[in-house]
Order: sequence, then structure tokens, then C-alpha cells
Amino acid sequence: AEGVREICLIAQDTSAWGRDLAGGMTLAGLIDALQVGDWDGWLRLQYLHPGGVTDELLRAVAGTPQAVAYFDIPLQHAAPDILRSMGRRGDSDEYLRLLERIRQACPGAAVRTTFIVGYPGETRERFERLLRFVGRAQFDRLSAFRYWDEPGTRAHRLADKVPADEAQDRLDELMDLQAGISLAIGERFVGTTMRVLVEEAGEKPGEMLGRSYRDAPDVDGSVIVTPCPGNGGPRPGQFIDVTIMGAHEHDLRGMPHDR
Repeated sequence: AEGVREICLIAQDTSAWGRDLAGGMTLAGLIDALQVGDWDGWLRLQYLHPGGVTDELLRAVAGTPQAVAYFDIPLQHAAPDILRSMGRRGDSDEYLRLLERIRQACPGAAVRTTFIVGYPGETRERFERLLRFVGRAQFDRLSAFRYWDEPGTRAHRLADKVPADEAQDRLDELMDLQAGISLAIGERFVGTTMRVLVEEAGEKPGEMLGRSYRDAPDVDGSVIVTPCPGNGGPRPGQFIDVTIMGAHEHDLRGMPHDR
């Protein structure tokens, strides 16, 4: 009623919602219980544990018109030895099967993830396994961080530390790989029409910045919208259809569909 156009459900592990409640409540049940009706807006899930992306959750997202097909799943690594050292299950093959389930249930789904490079025990071979996995996974969005020792943590006590300069080189290599993937995915949208939530004025006169379903607030890219001269342009908080005319590594550029 107040004009809210996007609701983000977010926690340290959003997929764990309901485990402490009676009655077998789940995140999928929460989505169903929200009863957003014909509300004109987006419902976005962030910070999902890979083990929590169940078929039930995928059905809830696919069956709720306002739930965008956006899955933020921090995987942290792909080499099983590193994942076990982190206290996590899974491996690259299991994660690829997860991505296949997501993309089958929600065609066009955008997937974001996060990795840590230079974790203690990460050999060159284990890092290259991560690179191969990223090449096969084709993530829409990817963030990565260089491991830092944090006193008091389990990782701080581990041996086989990766030198800081080597960890930085690996971070640069991973992000260079992802840059090409992100650009190639963005180029697939050129010529299509996307629904965009307009947020603010851009850097150049007449430009507006917005986000598509692929772009979470603060962490992803923008859709740069150039309106027709003299038409006043779209307003912040307004959904518009945008014809995509160009792609950059993180952003898309387009014009209102009715131009």
C-alpha cells in the first residue's frame, strides 16, 4: 500500500527459516503464506545454503508470480577437500546437479555465488578445479574474496597457508574468467525486452538506473535506461519494459520498449 516494489528475504542462511518453529514450517511455506495476491512487485531470496534449495522451494518460487527466478547461493569452493576443511558438504559435481535442477524448474534463472580463494590447503590443482567448475557452471553473478586469517577461527589454526600474493593472483585469475562469462551471458539479452525497476538518475543527463530480476540491490549490476528526449523519462519506483541494446561486464543498457 505504501508503494514498496521489492521485498528481499535475507538471513545468514535464509533456506534454514522455520527449522526452529513448530508445525514443519519451511521457507517454501513462508513464500506461500505471504499471500501477496496481485501485488505489483518482486519477492527475492538471498543467501541460500545449497543443501536448502529443495524441490519444494523451487516449486514455490516457480509458482509465485512475484518471486523472481534469482538464486543467491554462496558455494565457497568446488574442491571437496577444501569444502570439508570449511565444514561444508558437496563438491563440484553435486553443485552442477543443483544448478541443473534450478534451471529446469525456473527457466532463465539467474544464479549468484561467492567463493573464497587462497584458503589454507588450496593447492594449484584444487584451485584449477574451481576454475573448471566456474567455466562449466556459467554463473550470472560471482563474487570472490581472498582468504584472510582471523584469530580464533578454526581456519586460523590450519597449516599449508597460501602466500598472500599467490592468493591475490588466484583471485584475479578467477575474476578475469568470470568477467568473460558475465559479459557473454549479458550479450544474450541484447534484443530482448526485460522488466526493469527504475531506481535513480544515472550519471549522464536523461539516464536512469534500474535493475532487472537478475540484479539484487547493492551487490549486482544495473540496467542503464536512456529515455526518449523530452518524454520526461521513467520515474524511480516504476516498472518499465526495456529493450536491451548493449551489454557490459556487469550492466545492461537499453531504452524504454515503447520508444
